Amino acid sequence: MLIPIAAQATTADDTYIAGYAAGVLKQNLNLDLPSLIVRDGVITLPVGSLGAHYHF
Repeated sequence: MLIPIAAQATTADDTYIAGYAAGVLKQNLNLDLPSLIVRDGVITLPVGSLGAHYHF
């Protein structure tokens, strides 16, 4: 019974982080990245959506 609750909490945390990261990127860097992915607290940005200025 605890496993589904833990999995659900992780999904909610990832959703919150995704929204927060998208907002910060939009506000601070003027990047609108609706396709960013958050899994287990790790944010993955699509490189093709970044401008040449942001490639590292």
